[in-house]
Amino acid sequence: MSNTIDEKVVEMKFDNKNFETNVKTTMTSLDRLNEKLQLRGSEKSFQAIDSAAKSVSLTVSYRMSNTSGSDSQLWV
Repeated sequence: MSNTIDEKVVEMKFDNKNFETNVKTTMTSLDRLNEKLQLRGSEKSFQAIDSAAKSVSLTVSYRMSNTSGSDSQLWV
């Protein structure tokens, strides 16, 4: 087995001005998206849906006729 040593030089540069410009652009885009989604007050909408769902009864009455002509109810 050969003993080969790889030497690599890495250069890294951070351009803060470019970074801040791109962050500002991203924040502006997110603000516009948030406005278009109209999320303000959405928690109240979900609370209203929750409240309405709690007042729904899944009990349904069915009238069935049997051969004797008397009515009976089936509760589901």
